[in-house]
Amino acid sequence: AGLVHKYLTMILQEIINESVSEWDWVEEDIDSVTAEFDIGSQRYNVEFRMDQPGMWQLDFGLFKPDGTTSVEITGTGNAFSVFSTVIDILVDFVHMHSPKVVWFTAKEPSRQKTYKRMLPRLARMTGMIGTQKGVSTF
Repeated sequence: AGLVHKYLTMILQEIINESVSEWDWVEEDIDSVTAEFDIGSQRYNVEFRMDQPGMWQLDFGLFKPDGTTSVEITGTGNAFSVFSTVIDILVDFVHMHSPKVVWFTAKEPSRQKTYKRMLPRLARMTGMIGTQKGVSTF
């Protein structure tokens, strides 16, 4: 467990130290807010969808050539830059919209561990409380 903890701590530190890509809010309506950014030739989107008043789901992924978005692990080698940029967008979203809850999920065990380790730091960065209930919520 100690080695895994050290490894996850190193990954988290790399994510935080990675430079944030420029991004823009591209769409906003009453129950959906979307931002987009590029890393190299890859375009990503971050979407917040309100499930019920004050409760927002966060999804992010890579645009695919067919126009859809993949939320799977892509293997592009951009994970740290993507996570750093998503965190920056999340912090801005929280300051703009003051949600009661923002929640996100991961089905891959590696992402679940990363999200679990990131949750306390995200909570501090946004002023929210971090909890984990099958899905990561804060």
